Amino acid sequence: MANENIKESGSKKRGVEHNWYDTWLPTKKFIENKKCLDFGIWKGLLNARARKELNCDTIIGIEWDDQHRLDCKKINKNIKLYKSIEDLEHKIQVDVIFMHGVICLLGQNWTSTLEKLLQKVSSEILHIRHKEFTHNEHCSGVGREANSYNLNDYNFSPSKQELINFLEAHNYNNIYFNQKLLLFRRNENQHQ
Repeated sequence: MANENIKESGSKKRGVEHNWYDTWLPTKKFIENKKCLDFGIWKGLLNARARKELNCDTIIGIEWDDQHRLDCKKINKNIKLYKSIEDLEHKIQVDVIFMHGVICLLGQNWTSTLEKLLQKVSSEILHIRHKEFTHNEHCSGVGREANSYNLNDYNFSPSKQELINFLEAHNYNNIYFNQKLLLFRRNENQHQ
């Protein structure tokens, strides 16, 4: 796996600002002027900012929490929001799929859920923020209590290597990897 010329920010900011500087800006060359789907969009705060500052247009969001979807729609007027992958139309084409801090909330269902997503949505780039958790670490954070599988802990969250292996088996090559972020590009030499 090769890291494609991405500048690490090393930001000390917290919360949403921290995620902007450590997740979005270092990879802006992959997301500028792109149409995107965000699986686990939350309130869409950084999607609105990316639309304004990077012309990165999240056109579809998936968020299982009703209040978060309502909040997201207030600042992302033109976005199509869905409660689950099952609600999506088939054969959606976007440039980038964002999955920021959501895979850990899928529990034992992470592989089947990602397979469903990749069957319905075609994308050149997968943009993933993922943390590896210790066993019995409890789900916490705003909206984490609202995860769709009612998980109490992250025991079944995959390691980064498990994610890489899974996505490479689904024709995505890992092009970037650091403590928080993984980027994958679809292998054009094979059909999905």
